[in-house]
Amino acid sequence: MVFAWTDDLSVGVAELDNDHRELIAIFNHVLETKRFGDNRPQLREAIQRLSDYTREHFIREELYMTKCGFPDLAAHRGEHAEFIRTVTESEEHLASTDPLMVRVEMITFLNEWLMRHIQYADAKYRPHMATFLTQEQLS
Repeated sequence: MVFAWTDDLSVGVAELDNDHRELIAIFNHVLETKRFGDNRPQLREAIQRLSDYTREHFIREELYMTKCGFPDLAAHRGEHAEFIRTVTESEEHLASTDPLMVRVEMITFLNEWLMRHIQYADAKYRPHMATFLTQEQLS
């Protein structure tokens, strides 16, 4: 099972779409970690990469949402904070829990959260972003 970018995931902003493509690539990297044996180093690297990149992306995305006057910014930030909290907990569990169990938990979480978030939560700001970008081009 590998996830691929499709145009229906686009939020209409090339920079954010590129971020989402990278997040899907990182998710696929987690999927590709070893299923058997000691995958702790490989999984630790994948989770760290996910943590680092999502923090950068969330800052960028929230900046765009602020600029376009997105009215649900506070709730969206809350979803981002919840994501970071869950990934941080996974990093912590990796030190003391069976890494294969952490892998399964991460895959389940990312499968549910990442696609749902891009398709539904991020899609809510798309019309605001389109109006903002059109006004920026006219200025």
